[in-house]
Amino acid sequence: KLEGIEVFSQPTIRIRDIVANVTLNQNGDGVAEFAIPVKCDALNRKEARIHYALRLNDATVITEGDREMALDMRREDTLRFACVVPAKALWSAKNPTQLRLELESRIDNRIVECITRNIGLRQTELRNGKLLINNEYATPNLAEWDAVKNLDEVVKLGYNGIIITLDRDAAKVIEECEKRGLYVVVRTP
Repeated sequence: KLEGIEVFSQPTIRIRDIVANVTLNQNGDGVAEFAIPVKCDALNRKEARIHYALRLNDATVITEGDREMALDMRREDTLRFACVVPAKALWSAKNPTQLRLELESRIDNRIVECITRNIGLRQTELRNGKLLINNEYATPNLAEWDAVKNLDEVVKLGYNGIIITLDRDAAKVIEECEKRGLYVVVRTP
């Protein structure tokens, strides 16, 4: 048995990535635009139905729908949808709200892929060299992740974020920062 190694078989039509862009409307709510590239690895034309749902919690559905996709050999297309996200559901350091994005792919009416991601949606912008999150100025005070032992220590020492080198263990730390409302600057090794 090898530890830390996972083996899986990808479906012939698969979700390749999830990209979200948020802009604020005049009411302060977020307009989230999603782009989800879908790739076909088959040597012939394949069809799939992709269902999506964005939830604030188990009871509140922000948006949901589905789309039929037909892709030729080794082609790629992008599933796009947009929705309005209430201001109270946008992520900020003071309010680290996470939404749940659920994606389900069906080929010949069989579920072949299910993806669930907790995501924090926010508008980020640099204006005059300053960071804005949802049109409010943010002042990151960052600690080197290698210099602290855990995220509790980051907060205890008065920092509101970390600088982390992207490696295989970084994803878990970044996910936890997202939950806690901590800023993250990622650098390459």
